[in-house]
Amino acid sequence: MPAKTAIPRRAAKSKQAVADSKSVARTQRAILILRLLQAGQPWSADELAGQFQCSTRTIFRDMQLLKDCGIAVERTADRGFHLKHDFFWRPERLARDEMIALVVASKLGTELLPPNIAQNLAAAVTKLVGSEQQETRERLANLRIDAPHNGHAVPLPHCDFFPLLLDQITEQRPTRVLLAAGAESAPRELVALPTSLGLVGEAWHLTLMFDEGKEESVPLTMIAGVEGAAGEVEV
Repeated sequence: MPAKTAIPRRAAKSKQAVADSKSVARTQRAILILRLLQAGQPWSADELAGQFQCSTRTIFRDMQLLKDCGIAVERTADRGFHLKHDFFWRPERLARDEMIALVVASKLGTELLPPNIAQNLAAAVTKLVGSEQQETRERLANLRIDAPHNGHAVPLPHCDFFPLLLDQITEQRPTRVLLAAGAESAPRELVALPTSLGLVGEAWHLTLMFDEGKEESVPLTMIAGVEGAAGEVEV
């Protein structure tokens, strides 16, 4: 009887990596299918195959995966695949950047909403934040946005660096702030802790804290970019 040929270790690892990649892709596709079905519209196998650029056989395997996970998927000749009417799948938790965006929107929304609606929005956000882990709650508590009511809302300026800046504020991490040249000033680079955003007159400003508690307020429109700073700032 001929001896079996051993598979080289590198080739074995490569095959395992391909298998793992296919397994992840299948799981991701199944989750996307579940989201489509949860919207309430039935889908046929052909429609789903066209949506995900795969075969109907693959779709049937994905449906079996969902059923094996306890998802109440049904299929009828006239309706196609759909969820049982009483099935509820708990939505996935909000990502941190999504939660930050929601908190920012709620803080700014008081300028645009009637008082009772603004109060309900604030209560809803408080409940959502309260359901997060303690570490996340503490970081979101660092997000200070001072927008005093002045009769009309002042929108935040569009800045590509804004998501990173909000993350730096919540994390209270040292940040390098690049200031553009002004009419009477040269470009500057500041390293400090970003502590809050607030309205000064009709312009949004970022408050920075330096060594020994010194603070400086910088207009957002003067900021050319932000990035994390490797060093620490003593405050």
